[in-house]
Amino acid sequence: MLMKSLDKSSVERKEGLWRNCADSITHSLEHFSAASEENEPFQHRKWAILSVAHAAEVYCNLLLCVFDPNHPNNPKGHYPSLDQARELLKGHPRLIGSEQYVIEEVLSPLAKQRNTLMHMPAPEMLSATDTAIALLSLLHIIRRRTGLDTAEFFHQSPPIERDIFEEIGWREHDAWFRIAEKLVEWEYGEGYIEGCGNCGAFAVPPDLPCQACFEPASRSRE
Repeated sequence: MLMKSLDKSSVERKEGLWRNCADSITHSLEHFSAASEENEPFQHRKWAILSVAHAAEVYCNLLLCVFDPNHPNNPKGHYPSLDQARELLKGHPRLIGSEQYVIEEVLSPLAKQRNTLMHMPAPEMLSATDTAIALLSLLHIIRRRTGLDTAEFFHQSPPIERDIFEEIGWREHDAWFRIAEKLVEWEYGEGYIEGCGNCGAFAVPPDLPCQACFEPASRSRE
């Protein structure tokens, strides 16, 4: 009976964490969509940043629960913060390469930016570049693990990924393209990827538009 109770509690925790994560992802997508339509997008960028950081924190804790039914392993049952959860996942053998890369590298700026907005004076010119890159990467690893496409969280035409990409400062495009190319190569293998005729990134898989700029660009192997 005790084991059944423990199993049920573990399942309920995972379901609750996913519910929380999915809600924050949806919330962030709504704000990215709205920010693209307004002349003063500070509010939408702020809440996108907070929502993505929260989604990343909950998703990391969800993975820890999947790998260890007793997570969180502390007397008070407190779930670790984003950076603490990322550290616990570092080098975990059950993570695939793209997950390890996103969790260790791409999500790293989120906690600091969230802390600034929550507890310190907000900058007048708020950039959502790091958050946009983190969200696109987070959506990628979630799709790989769960099979859920971004449209399951927020559907619009053109796809919401285009609005997220537009929040990436042009000086950071190359940095994002390198990340996108790595993620696509991990998923499909180098031999199945083509170059994008629109942005030039080598990030066009056989069954999706370019995963760097998200334009339905012509394919090019040059």
